[in-house]
Amino acid sequence: MSKPKLWSQAAASLEKACEDEPLATKWKESLVNLCKKQQDECKIEKLPASDAARLILHSLGRGHALIKQAEEWKNPVIGASKNPSRLNLTRGIMWRYVMAYCGWEQCTKSLGLTQKTQDSILTTNNRLKAPVLSKSQVKQLKIWLPSENKVADTFIGKPDDKLLIQDFLNLSDYYSDFPCWLLSSKKDINLTDAAVLAILRNICVHGSLSPTKARNWGLESVYQDGTTFIVEGFATFLQRAMPK
Repeated sequence: MSKPKLWSQAAASLEKACEDEPLATKWKESLVNLCKKQQDECKIEKLPASDAARLILHSLGRGHALIKQAEEWKNPVIGASKNPSRLNLTRGIMWRYVMAYCGWEQCTKSLGLTQKTQDSILTTNNRLKAPVLSKSQVKQLKIWLPSENKVADTFIGKPDDKLLIQDFLNLSDYYSDFPCWLLSSKKDINLTDAAVLAILRNICVHGSLSPTKARNWGLESVYQDGTTFIVEGFATFLQRAMPK
């Protein structure tokens, strides 16, 4: 089933469920079971069935609107649209992704889906790939890693603190493997696709990653692929959430 038809079917079913207690119960049970498969608690579990149906419809509707807008923004540009610069194109690619991710976040946060459930939906056999970097890009990035940092004249905070990529991007401990993921390190990386997608959103929204750095680090293609992942992930979520 195509994504537009999938959403139309889900929305029509949910609208009916708001006034149909048995159908509302099926939707509620389907969402609860999806989360329980991942041993997560579901936010809607304690709600009356009709209230659960309204919350699901509201959350998925708002999320779908943002994801659909991102999917339909085929040539994203922020800035001058006539003869746009490379940076204008990069900004568009990044913010198109943020739009899609905000739609995904609207669904997951409103419905209480935790990281485990998101991982099960967004992690696929065709894993989100790190960028293909040139030797010069790899060399430049390795300067920012703890094991490779040889730059004595680049400091933050105290004079003896070297500037590292996880500090520059303000990555939490949970996301500290991102530099190794970015460099396609052969070490074991405990980072799911869902976690990488969250990082891509955070470093853009919080201003840690400039369009120039995104371009220099080869992340334009990752942001483009990330938008596709979110669009496909939303469709997968609908398929799994709809009562059978």
